[in-house]
Amino acid sequence: MEELKNSFYYSEGKLYWKEGKVLANKEAGHKNMHGYIEVNITIRGKPTKFLAHRIIFYLHHGFMPKLVDHVDRNPQNNSISNLRVADKKLNAINTGLPKNNTSGVKGVSWNKACGKWSAQIKVDGKKKHLGTFSNLEDATKTRRQAERLYGFII
Repeated sequence: MEELKNSFYYSEGKLYWKEGKVLANKEAGHKNMHGYIEVNITIRGKPTKFLAHRIIFYLHHGFMPKLVDHVDRNPQNNSISNLRVADKKLNAINTGLPKNNTSGVKGVSWNKACGKWSAQIKVDGKKKHLGTFSNLEDATKTRRQAERLYGFII
């Protein structure tokens, strides 16, 4: 990991190559297909890929956890204040709405079969049905209560 300290520096949410490198003082990396900044570097003769936010976290804190989460869910906002250690549960909680969501509320969907709103939450990998509701407001309220109950409020 010493190679990372010797190769990069952080400034205002961005990762740059250090002096002495071919791309000295240029922003490191490129945007990958998932929107994250990806950096290619050779370590001990082996080409290696890193995500810039992981390097930035390492440079600032001196260790690299298994998961680093973007608080605001923006994969290009690599400000140190936007990065935090996460476990799988926190990382899963901190996801946006699925693309096919029509309610605008995570865990709430329209159930065509019964003509009502359905609320659910996933806890420890298992879906929990919270109920069906005549209106979106009640389904949303129930989902929010479940989020607080299961510690999903970040």
